[in-house]
Amino acid sequence: DLMPAGIAAGVIEEGVPGDRQMTVLQRLTHDDEQSWSGSVGECAAITTDFSDLTIMIFHRPISEQPSG
Repeated sequence: DLMPAGIAAGVIEEGVPGDRQMTVLQRLTHDDEQSWSGSVGECAAITTDFSDLTIMIFHRPISEQPSG
C-alpha cells in the first residue's frame, strides 16, 4: 500500500520510532490543497485515504542533525 498510512507502518517495521514527527502534504497548488502533521504512529493508524498527489516529510530529530 503506497498511501501514507501504509508507508508509515512500513517505516515503523523497519525501525523508525513511531513518535517521529512527520507532515503529509496533498494536492499542492490545487484549490483543495491539504496538510496533516503528527507522528509516524498516528499516520500509520489513519484509515481515510489520502490523495495520490501526496508528499510525505519525515522530520529529523535535533539529535540527528549534522553539527555545524
